[in-house]
Parts: sequence; structure tokens; C-alpha cells
Amino acid sequence: MISLAEALAWMRLSSFSGRNSFGLNLELLTEHLPTAFDLLKELTAHPVFPLEEIAIVKKNMKAAIRRREDNIFQMTTYVLKETLFQKHPFRLEPGGTMESVDRITREDLVDFYGQFAVPRNMVLSVFGNIEAKEVLKNIKGMFGEVEDQKVA
Repeated sequence: MISLAEALAWMRLSSFSGRNSFGLNLELLTEHLPTAFDLLKELTAHPVFPLEEIAIVKKNMKAAIRRREDNIFQMTTYVLKETLFQKHPFRLEPGGTMESVDRITREDLVDFYGQFAVPRNMVLSVFGNIEAKEVLKNIKGMFGEVEDQKVA
């Protein structure tokens, strides 16, 4: 298997999250699909959550919160949601608050991932210049036996 650095030379890897979902997005050429599947399986089945990366992400989250607080439109939207949805989760900002970001621990992330990033909750979509039957066969071969696992 090639390294992540080598893979990123010919692939675009990004993540996303929202109010009720999170995931990975890979963009690549069809010829690199088998290697991308290997990488995707490694990323989803064996996440590591290094403390150094968590610190960087938390710093970036706090910067985003400060930008949100400096933006009158985002701030008024936040106050409006808090007022309208006093007991509903819609009142919460997906990016969190300074206090909630400070409280996040590696153990929280591991527990969250172990609870929600399990095969029964996952969707894998592949599109582009592919042979659908061949891709499906490869997916079943690689991911067909993946079970719910604990993160180390």
C-alpha cells in the first residue's frame, strides 16, 4: 500500500460534518480506485485520533468561533436560534462554543466514532467513469466483512 502522502499527490481527500452526519470525500482518477479503497478502509477501520492533531483542530475551531462572534449576521442568527429553539438541538451551533470545544477529549472522540462510525450507519457512494459491477465486487470484497469495532 502507498503512503498517505503519496496518495494525496493524486487524490483529493476532505472531510465534512453537519448537524446529523459526518464523513470523508475522495476525488481521484478511476485508475487509482483500488488504492483509494485501501486507503478508505484504513482510515475508517483504524482511526488514530492523535493528540497533536486534536489540538490543531480545536485551535482552528476556536478561531472559527471568534470569526462567527465578530460577524453580525452569524451572531444574530445564533441568538435567533437560541430564542426560537430553546429546548431543541437546532438552538446549538454545529461549530460549538469556546467552552464546549475546550471540554472535548480524545476519549470523547473515540467513543463518538465507535458509536456512530459503524457499518450500519455508513454509506459508500462511487460515481464517475467506472464499471459498476467491478466496483461493487471490489467493495464487497474489501468492506463486506467489516464489523463494528473499537477504536484503539
